[in-house]
Amino acid sequence: KGLDPNIKNNKDNTSLIFACDRGHIEIVGLLLNDKRTDPDIQDKDGDTALIKACKKGHTEIVRFLMDDNRTNPNIQNKNGNTPLMIACMLGHTEIVQLLLKDERTDPNIKTKNGDTALTFLYEKDIRLIVASSNPERFSKRSIQILILLLDDPKFELVPKNTQIENLLVRSEEHTSELQSRQYLVCR
Repeated sequence: KGLDPNIKNNKDNTSLIFACDRGHIEIVGLLLNDKRTDPDIQDKDGDTALIKACKKGHTEIVRFLMDDNRTNPNIQNKNGNTPLMIACMLGHTEIVQLLLKDERTDPNIKTKNGDTALTFLYEKDIRLIVASSNPERFSKRSIQILILLLDDPKFELVPKNTQIENLLVRSEEHTSELQSRQYLVCR
Protein backbone atom coordinates (compact mmCIF):
# COMPACT_ATOMS: atom_id res chain seq x y z
CA LYS A 1 0.00 0.00 0.00
CA GLY A 2 2.28 2.83 1.17
CA LEU A 3 1.54 6.53 1.24
CA ASP A 4 -1.17 8.06 -0.91
CA PRO A 5 0.65 9.66 -3.89
CA ASN A 6 -2.16 12.21 -4.30
CA ILE A 7 -1.76 13.97 -0.95
CA LYS A 8 -1.52 17.75 -1.39
CA ASN A 9 0.60 20.27 0.48
CA ASN A 10 -0.60 23.75 1.55
CA LYS A 11 -0.28 24.99 -2.08
CA ASP A 12 -2.32 22.04 -3.37
CA ASN A 13 0.80 20.50 -4.95
CA THR A 14 1.03 16.74 -5.10
CA SER A 15 4.36 14.94 -5.27
CA LEU A 16 3.84 14.53 -9.03
CA ILE A 17 3.15 18.24 -9.59
CA PHE A 18 6.23 19.17 -7.56
CA ALA A 19 8.46 16.63 -9.37
CA CYS A 20 7.24 17.84 -12.78
CA ASP A 21 7.82 21.46 -11.83
CA ARG A 22 11.36 20.75 -10.62
CA GLY A 23 12.33 18.40 -13.46
CA HIS A 24 12.82 15.27 -11.34
CA ILE A 25 12.24 12.74 -14.11
CA GLU A 26 13.10 9.66 -12.01
CA ILE A 27 10.55 10.61 -9.37
CA VAL A 28 7.95 11.30 -12.07
CA GLY A 29 8.56 7.80 -13.44
CA LEU A 30 8.18 6.20 -10.01
CA LEU A 31 4.98 8.11 -9.28
CA LEU A 32 3.43 7.28 -12.66
CA ASN A 33 4.19 3.58 -12.07
CA ASP A 34 1.87 3.76 -9.06
CA LYS A 35 -1.61 3.22 -10.51
CA ARG A 36 -3.10 5.27 -7.65
CA THR A 37 -1.37 8.43 -8.91
CA ASP A 38 -3.76 10.89 -10.52
CA PRO A 39 -1.80 13.04 -13.02
CA ASP A 40 -4.74 15.41 -13.51
CA ILE A 41 -4.97 16.81 -9.99
CA GLN A 42 -4.80 20.60 -10.08
CA ASP A 43 -2.92 22.91 -7.72
CA LYS A 44 -4.25 26.22 -6.34
CA ASP A 45 -3.69 27.87 -9.75
CA GLY A 46 -5.39 25.03 -11.59
CA ASP A 47 -2.07 23.75 -12.96
CA THR A 48 -1.68 20.01 -13.48
CA ALA A 49 1.58 18.09 -13.58
CA LEU A 50 1.52 18.38 -17.40
CA ILE A 51 1.01 22.14 -17.29
CA LYS A 52 3.95 22.50 -14.86
CA ALA A 53 6.20 20.40 -17.12
CA CYS A 54 5.16 22.47 -20.15
CA LYS A 55 5.84 25.74 -18.32
CA LYS A 56 9.35 24.63 -17.42
CA GLY A 57 10.15 23.06 -20.79
CA HIS A 58 10.75 19.57 -19.37
CA THR A 59 10.32 17.68 -22.64
CA GLU A 60 11.06 14.19 -21.33
CA ILE A 61 8.63 14.62 -18.47
CA VAL A 62 5.95 15.75 -20.92
CA ARG A 63 6.71 12.59 -22.92
CA PHE A 64 6.28 10.43 -19.77
CA LEU A 65 2.99 12.11 -18.94
CA MET A 66 1.63 11.86 -22.48
CA ASP A 67 2.57 8.17 -22.63
CA ASP A 68 0.32 7.64 -19.59
CA ASN A 69 -3.31 7.29 -20.70
CA ARG A 70 -4.51 8.76 -17.40
CA THR A 71 -3.16 12.19 -18.40
CA ASN A 72 -5.68 14.59 -19.92
CA PRO A 73 -3.83 17.12 -22.13
CA ASN A 74 -6.87 19.41 -22.38
CA ILE A 75 -7.33 20.46 -18.77
CA GLN A 76 -7.40 24.24 -18.40
CA ASN A 77 -5.92 26.06 -15.42
CA LYS A 78 -7.70 28.94 -13.67
CA ASN A 79 -6.64 31.30 -16.46
CA GLY A 80 -8.13 28.93 -19.02
CA ASN A 81 -4.72 27.92 -20.37
CA THR A 82 -4.04 24.40 -21.62
CA PRO A 83 -0.62 22.72 -21.78
CA LEU A 84 -0.57 23.37 -25.55
CA MET A 85 -1.28 27.09 -25.10
CA ILE A 86 1.52 27.37 -22.57
CA ALA A 87 4.00 25.46 -24.75
CA CYS A 88 3.14 27.74 -27.69
CA MET A 89 3.46 30.87 -25.61
CA LEU A 90 6.86 29.84 -24.26
CA GLY A 91 8.19 28.59 -27.59
CA HIS A 92 8.72 24.96 -26.57
CA THR A 93 8.62 23.52 -30.10
CA GLU A 94 9.36 19.91 -29.20
CA ILE A 95 6.69 19.93 -26.49
CA VAL A 96 4.14 21.37 -28.94
CA GLN A 97 5.04 18.54 -31.32
CA LEU A 98 4.61 15.92 -28.57
CA LEU A 99 1.24 17.31 -27.54
CA LEU A 100 -0.12 17.58 -31.08
CA LYS A 101 1.07 14.08 -31.95
CA ASP A 102 -1.38 12.72 -29.38
CA GLU A 103 -4.93 12.40 -30.71
CA ARG A 104 -6.31 13.43 -27.30
CA THR A 105 -4.91 16.97 -27.60
CA ASP A 106 -7.43 19.52 -28.85
CA PRO A 107 -5.69 22.55 -30.44
CA ASN A 108 -8.98 24.46 -30.69
CA ILE A 109 -9.79 24.86 -26.99
CA LYS A 110 -10.51 28.48 -26.08
CA THR A 111 -9.91 30.47 -22.93
CA LYS A 112 -12.72 32.54 -21.44
CA ASN A 113 -11.52 35.39 -23.68
CA GLY A 114 -11.70 33.24 -26.81
CA ASP A 115 -7.94 32.79 -27.15
CA THR A 116 -6.51 29.55 -28.56
CA ALA A 117 -3.00 28.11 -28.85
CA LEU A 118 -2.61 30.10 -32.07
CA THR A 119 -3.36 33.34 -30.23
CA PHE A 120 -0.76 32.51 -27.60
CA LEU A 121 1.81 31.83 -30.31
CA TYR A 122 1.09 35.18 -31.94
CA GLU A 123 1.29 37.10 -28.67
CA LYS A 124 4.59 35.41 -27.77
CA ASP A 125 6.09 36.17 -31.16
CA ILE A 126 5.16 39.85 -31.06
CA ARG A 127 6.42 40.30 -27.47
CA LEU A 128 9.76 38.70 -28.33
CA ILE A 129 10.20 40.64 -31.55
CA VAL A 130 9.57 43.91 -29.74
CA ALA A 131 11.84 43.01 -26.79
CA SER A 132 14.70 41.44 -28.74
CA SER A 133 17.63 42.91 -30.58
CA ASN A 134 17.59 39.77 -32.77
CA PRO A 135 13.95 39.07 -33.66
CA GLU A 136 14.87 36.57 -36.38
CA ARG A 137 15.93 33.99 -33.80
CA PHE A 138 12.58 34.02 -32.09
CA SER A 139 10.28 34.23 -35.08
CA LYS A 140 11.83 31.10 -36.65
CA ARG A 141 10.85 29.07 -33.57
CA SER A 142 7.37 30.53 -33.73
CA ILE A 143 7.13 29.67 -37.41
CA GLN A 144 8.01 26.05 -36.58
CA ILE A 145 5.24 25.95 -33.98
CA LEU A 146 2.80 27.66 -36.33
CA ILE A 147 3.47 25.05 -39.01
CA LEU A 148 2.91 22.27 -36.44
CA LEU A 149 -0.45 23.79 -35.52
CA LEU A 150 -1.55 24.37 -39.08
CA ASP A 151 -0.50 20.88 -40.17
CA ASP A 152 -2.43 19.20 -37.34
CA PRO A 153 -5.59 17.64 -38.82
CA LYS A 154 -7.53 18.54 -35.66
CA PHE A 155 -6.73 22.25 -36.01
CA GLU A 156 -9.61 24.39 -37.30
CA LEU A 157 -8.02 26.73 -39.82
CA VAL A 158 -10.85 29.25 -39.70
CA PRO A 159 -12.34 29.34 -36.20
CA LYS A 160 -15.82 30.77 -35.84
CA ASN A 161 -14.55 33.98 -34.25
CA THR A 162 -12.38 34.86 -37.29
CA GLN A 163 -9.31 34.55 -35.10
CA ILE A 164 -6.90 34.20 -38.00
CA GLU A 165 -8.20 37.33 -39.70
CA ASN A 166 -7.76 39.24 -36.44
CA LEU A 167 -4.23 37.88 -36.06
CA LEU A 168 -3.33 38.90 -39.60
CA VAL A 169 -4.56 42.43 -39.01
CA ARG A 170 -2.71 42.67 -35.69
CA SER A 171 0.49 41.22 -37.18
CA GLU A 172 0.39 43.90 -39.89
CA GLU A 173 0.01 46.54 -37.20
CA HIS A 174 3.05 45.30 -35.27
CA THR A 175 5.51 44.01 -37.87
CA SER A 176 6.17 44.60 -41.51
CA GLU A 177 7.55 41.15 -42.42
CA LEU A 178 6.13 38.65 -39.95
CA GLN A 179 6.73 35.30 -41.60
CA SER A 180 3.71 33.68 -39.98
CA ARG A 181 1.42 36.10 -41.82
CA GLN A 182 2.93 35.05 -45.16
CA TYR A 183 2.41 31.35 -44.36
CA LEU A 184 -1.20 31.91 -43.36
CA VAL A 185 -1.98 33.90 -46.48
CA CYS A 186 -0.35 31.31 -48.75
CA ARG A 187 -2.19 28.41 -47.16
